[in-house]
Amino acid sequence: MAVAMTVDESLALNDRLGGADDASFGLLRQQRPAGSEPLGWEVVGAEPELTFHSWHCHGYADQVLADLGIAVTDRGLLGSAADAEKVRDWMLQLPNDQAPREVAWTFIALIST
Repeated sequence: MAVAMTVDESLALNDRLGGADDASFGLLRQQRPAGSEPLGWEVVGAEPELTFHSWHCHGYADQVLADLGIAVTDRGLLGSAADAEKVRDWMLQLPNDQAPREVAWTFIALIST
């Protein structure tokens, strides 16, 4: 498996987490093409030390289906970058008592290599 991001999301994550001076972001800065079609998209929270967690940790899938009409695939992934962006933006608009942790939320593609 490989992980990919849109160019805009990779630049935003790099800026938000200070990756310009961090060697851990070297591959992200290369902006190499993914090479194949994604299996699906995932919304993830990126911690400053580059550990990640899924939007599924918050159990939002049923509410996203009800509020946005966006369903996950049989793999539990979102079908497009546009859907993943909508889900991420929806999450970040939730009231404080329902909102996810304040980390750098982004979306990624999962690709079979």
